[in-house]
Amino acid sequence: METGIKKVHGATSGAIVRDVFFELSIIVFVSLAISFMAVYLLLPYFNKLVQRDIVVNLSDPVFWIGILGFGALTIFCSGLYPAIFFSRPAPLKVLLQKRNMVKSNITFQKGFVVLQFTLTIILAITLLVLFKQISFMRRHDTGFVKENLITIPVGLLGNDGDERMKQSALFMESIENYKARYGFGKASLTEFVPGFGFRNLFKLYPDSESTDDGIEMLSCDVDENFLDVYGLSLTQGRFFSAGHATDRDAILINESAFKKLGWKSIEGKSIGLFSKENRKEVIGVIGDINVNSLQHPIRPMIYQFGRHHNFPGYLTVRIQDSRKMETLQFFKTTWVKLFPDIPFEFESIDEKFKTAYGEEERLTQIIGIFSVLAILLSLLGILALSALESESRIKEIGIRRVNGAGVSVILSMLNRNFS
Repeated sequence: METGIKKVHGATSGAIVRDVFFELSIIVFVSLAISFMAVYLLLPYFNKLVQRDIVVNLSDPVFWIGILGFGALTIFCSGLYPAIFFSRPAPLKVLLQKRNMVKSNITFQKGFVVLQFTLTIILAITLLVLFKQISFMRRHDTGFVKENLITIPVGLLGNDGDERMKQSALFMESIENYKARYGFGKASLTEFVPGFGFRNLFKLYPDSESTDDGIEMLSCDVDENFLDVYGLSLTQGRFFSAGHATDRDAILINESAFKKLGWKSIEGKSIGLFSKENRKEVIGVIGDINVNSLQHPIRPMIYQFGRHHNFPGYLTVRIQDSRKMETLQFFKTTWVKLFPDIPFEFESIDEKFKTAYGEEERLTQIIGIFSVLAILLSLLGILALSALESESRIKEIGIRRVNGAGVSVILSMLNRNFS
């Protein structure tokens, strides 16, 4: 209507287009100013969320060119359609066909709202899947009881394995008599710890003649307490024992290795370690455990009795959660008395697994924030569209109300298209 009146009074199409772009320029300029202040204020929180150090360099000309260019592009894209729409029709046509134009405009806007809601729902579904995936990874059974397991690295206790073994045994003996007092369990010495990754990859030669090239498997040295401390399950055979001298040359395999070898039983089975001739008796099968986070599949692996090798890497103890700080302080005090020149360090295996999913959690948070923003934008679009449609049907609503239509009838009429 405004455009028609302007044209009746002699306004040219160019003047109409200039008015449209002038109004949009003011709106975009105010939006840019508010956005710039918002970004400046929220940037520290955003950096914390994505764990990056993004800096706004106000002296960088490229930065300002980018902002002005983006503003100009926004004005152009926002004003192109209304400028063409308002400048083309003749004044009389605009004045006489206002209703059809509004209906056409509403249909056009509805198409964009449908697209907007489609993208929003896709974001929401993606967010839900990510939340469920992370929840699955956090709660998934890793094959061992990882709660309240504290591991202490012993790599600095000596330059060679024998020295580390002696020093580690000394620390274990020093805390042994205090188990009842502080409520912790047995201690276990292992080469690696689940959650920290197993790095040894050995080539094994089973009895089968079809595997002349050997099979690569992960390997880890453990002690006789490993099974109890980690709460593992033994599906076949027996575990290592300090009372069996033959365990020096024995190995255990996990279920994945058992399946890969295609055996029905381990009875009488042996595996060549490094070569076909260096045979090792297989004395048991341990249930599979996740030695890494769930982003990595469980791999076939073997366990060797570490007391006969230069193996110590970590000392692991299960403690009571209610006495965690008290127990750790005791460990630290004992450690400092025995090894004053070596810093005391520890990590929670449960927390180690949780931090492995940090990237996924940050991605979920970012998608969550953008999903909320997208939903808010969609709701704003619906609000504007509903106000426009209500305004265009105000006479119809009035007539229906005069004829006895209730509020529920009017709401149903207005919401039918949106639904």
